[in-house]
Amino acid sequence: MKNIYLKAATWIFSAALIFAACNPLDIYVIGKNNPTVRTLEVSGDSMDENSAELTGSVRWEQSASDHSFDCEFAVSESPDFPAEGTETFSTWRRHISQDDTATHYYNVTADGLEAGTTYYYVFSITDGVVEVSGEVRSFTTPGQGSGNESGGQTEDYYEIEVSNELNEAFSIAIEMQSDWWIENTAKWFSVAPLSGEAGLCEIVVNVNEVNTGNDGRSAEFVIYDGDRLIYVTVIQPAGGTGETNGHEWVDLGLSVRWATCNVGASVPSEYGDYYAWGEIETKTEYTEENSVTSGVELGDISGNPQYDAATANWGEGWRMPTEQELQELVDRCVWEWTSQGDSYGYKVTGPNGNSIYLPAAGNRFESSFYDVGESGYYWSSTPYESGTQYADGLRFDSGCCYVEWGDRCIGSSVRPVSDK
Repeated sequence: MKNIYLKAATWIFSAALIFAACNPLDIYVIGKNNPTVRTLEVSGDSMDENSAELTGSVRWEQSASDHSFDCEFAVSESPDFPAEGTETFSTWRRHISQDDTATHYYNVTADGLEAGTTYYYVFSITDGVVEVSGEVRSFTTPGQGSGNESGGQTEDYYEIEVSNELNEAFSIAIEMQSDWWIENTAKWFSVAPLSGEAGLCEIVVNVNEVNTGNDGRSAEFVIYDGDRLIYVTVIQPAGGTGETNGHEWVDLGLSVRWATCNVGASVPSEYGDYYAWGEIETKTEYTEENSVTSGVELGDISGNPQYDAATANWGEGWRMPTEQELQELVDRCVWEWTSQGDSYGYKVTGPNGNSIYLPAAGNRFESSFYDVGESGYYWSSTPYESGTQYADGLRFDSGCCYVEWGDRCIGSSVRPVSDK
């Protein structure tokens, strides 16, 4: 490695510190009162052929005293530290108070790098007694490295499309010319095997994360095959929204996908149609006398087109949610009373940040409407366990939401779900 200069001027400290919450699954915790130290990945837009911006983070979960420490990056073409040719840069003393549990990010720019070269780096801190390090990571600068000066290095490009199904595996066969190994920095997929010998090799890409965004995404991993660089681009489609039988759904990060509209509605803010439980057509009057299922012993009707209004009206692939799926919606989502269009209702935001809107459509009994704009009544597919006159459903008003039983003869809303 030649002439690496780490510019102190690029460090961001004190007033320029960035504070952010980290996903606990991404944190390597050293010990009870020791700091969490991470070496962050170098993104493609933060490097060029001859420089790269390196970032590390520090956070204390708890401590009995203030913290003073030095920060250091070590950079080498060898993954082992310390190694011959390792360049390091230490900052002046940093100070964080005892009650400061925010994540602090520190940046530095490494200049003088060679194009097309793989570098290994690690971020560490020390208080003069104990040194705590993050993970050893690597990046490869773009362009042709020193191996290209003789014209001996070649490049090949492949693409592989994967799905939004968690843990689903996809493979690509590549003829290798020599002993080879893979560098992959992406988090949302993994690759195996990571090394091998010459010959026809099957590389397997496994989906680790569902794409919850509305746009597709892609990432690249590199195979080092002697004098050949093989770039494989992994493409994953958008997974946040979609359509089944012409009706839109949203993935909230739950066990099922939720429709954006009620049965009988064309936009989320419309109330849609009202159905007695276990019936697939609307009526002018909703009474116990004309209820088809009141007093009838039935099991769960989800997906049964004879009784399920979602399946009967929207077709295969849609069904009424079960009581457990409604309870999951209540327990795992954030509910915000709001308005949309001309209706009031709840914006329901799932664990992945996507949301649906449930209008307060009220209900119907006999020929009248009740609680329109004030409350929501949504059927589940699950009969009430203690009486054939009732079934479970979702109930809400501006103050709360819960799952409880209701009289099967009442006309209520149906919000379909789709299996993943």
